[in-house]
Amino acid sequence: MQRGVEARAAGALLESIDRLTVARNSATSENDRLLASAALGASFLQAQRLQEAEQALGEAYAGMVGVDKGRVANDLGNLAFARKDSARAKELNKPAPWATLKLNSIWSLASMWRA
Repeated sequence: MQRGVEARAAGALLESIDRLTVARNSATSENDRLLASAALGASFLQAQRLQEAEQALGEAYAGMVGVDKGRVANDLGNLAFARKDSARAKELNKPAPWATLKLNSIWSLASMWRA
């Protein structure tokens, strides 16, 4: 999977898609399959293959939790933006509930650990 991600970063989108498709199809765990699907969706999105991006990202989003789900939500928001669906993009890019803590609360928690 790493080589597929590196290929995307280098702009070799077809290579990235090929490698990540193999990674997804040969994954030995559900978590690995979802991670590969998310990476594949990002490569499809970058290649402007929006229908395929939606399928791969939707699959990953449905099965993920936590930070990984948030990353996929960001890609789905970018997909919605590419399709000029600003309402969906806005919905997907809402901050997670835990990310809305006020800065003062965070500093208060941090100061408790220093004491």
